[in-house]
Amino acid sequence: MNRRYFTLSVFLVSVIVLVSGWGFLVHRTIAQLAIYELPKPMQSFLYE
Repeated sequence: MNRRYFTLSVFLVSVIVLVSGWGFLVHRTIAQLAIYELPKPMQSFLYE
């Protein structure tokens, strides 16, 4: 019975950790979208 609860706990914690993080790709995409919303002179400065 204890092993079952341990396994379930490890599984739930793993799922929470994996789902809660965005990862590199999402952060990069959000940064690119934010740059496109800036005025043109600032876009070229930040894009490089």
